[in-house]
Amino acid sequence: MIISACLLLAVLILWVASMTRIRLTGDGEQQLQWVVAHWDIYQMTFIAAVAIAPVLMYFLYVLQRVVLVSGGVRKAAGITLGFFYFAFATVSYGSQLTLLPLYLSRNMTAMANTWFFYDSHSIAYFLNQTGYALWGGAVLILFGHLVKHSGLRRCFLWQPLQGCCLTMPSLS
Repeated sequence: MIISACLLLAVLILWVASMTRIRLTGDGEQQLQWVVAHWDIYQMTFIAAVAIAPVLMYFLYVLQRVVLVSGGVRKAAGITLGFFYFAFATVSYGSQLTLLPLYLSRNMTAMANTWFFYDSHSIAYFLNQTGYALWGGAVLILFGHLVKHSGLRRCFLWQPLQGCCLTMPSLS
C-alpha cells in the first residue's frame, strides 16, 4: 500500500510541477505556437501525465485488495470502468506526445487543434474528461460500500472518493 501511494504521489508531484511551467495565452493558434517553441516543457508534462493512469490503477488495485472488495458484479463493473479510464486517459495524454507533434510538424493546425489537450472542444480533452468520469464511477462502485464501515476501512474510502468528487465538477 505504501509503495503504490508513494508512486502515485511522486507522479502527481512531477505532473503538477511540470504543469506550472506551461504558460498558454492567446487563441488556439498562439497556444500551439507556444507548444512548438517550448516543446521540451510540454513533452515533459505529458510524459508525467501518461504515467498517471497506470500508477493510479495500480494504487486502486492495491487499495481494493487492502479493503477486501468482494468479487462479483460490483468488482467486475468497477474493474471494467477502470480499464476504460486507463484507455481513455492514455490515449488523451499519449496523443500529446504522438499526434500533436506530428500535426504540428506538418503545419496541420486544424488537426493539431482537434487533439490539443488544452482546447476544451478537442478529442483529447473529451477523452480525458470521459475517462475521469469513468474512473469516478469505478471508485464509487468499488469503494462506495465503505461508507457503511467505521474505523480504518472507512478511512481508506477518503482518497479515491475525494478524487472522484474533485473530478466530477470538471466535466461541466
